[in-house]
Amino acid sequence: GRPSGVEEPRWGSSLEGTHISAVGGHHDAGDYGKYTYNGACTVWILVTGLDLLPVEDHDDLGLPNSVNEVSDVLEELLWEIRWLMQMQDPVDGGVFSMLKPPGLKYEYGMGHRDIERILFPKMAITTGAYAAGLARVARSPVVKLHDPALCSELLRRAEFAWAWLETTAAIANISNHSDDTDDPSWHYGASYGSRDERAWAALELYAATGEFHYHDTWVKLYR
Repeated sequence: GRPSGVEEPRWGSSLEGTHISAVGGHHDAGDYGKYTYNGACTVWILVTGLDLLPVEDHDDLGLPNSVNEVSDVLEELLWEIRWLMQMQDPVDGGVFSMLKPPGLKYEYGMGHRDIERILFPKMAITTGAYAAGLARVARSPVVKLHDPALCSELLRRAEFAWAWLETTAAIANISNHSDDTDDPSWHYGASYGSRDERAWAALELYAATGEFHYHDTWVKLYR
């Protein structure tokens, strides 16, 4: 059905009318869409696996760049994270919700592979997930060893996204599905508004920085 309750505002974009690079990332199962929320969850899972499980030396998983002395799990993580970085508005720090062709329904009417894709509006839900995912990668010992400059940039971007969240409406209540595939208010992770993503971002930023205002915000949102 249509989104119920209070929809998120449609925030402006500094990229209106421009083209951006959208290389990298992972497509959704049944369309040409790349979803920021899914990407943030993906990098969190991959980097947690890198940090906690004996997967760092796996360099033979059949990727195009396998057997190059870089963990294939790390390479998949970097493939996603470098796409995610392109989804942030460079002026205000908000994060676009998805990249997909307009007007194509899921698993129907699949167009040519060179079809035009557009950025869908920024959302607090996706910006929170983005901040959480990037902050988690930024503090990874494995990623820091591989590319410390990238980790510093990821933390900067995560904090920039958080600054945008602090200027947005508090909580939006959006349903998790819409029959209208062009409706940008539909998104993965939207069942409970942005409260859980804000809490997730605050927790990860506290872990990455040790700054207590993130801790205090997490406690307030978690209760």
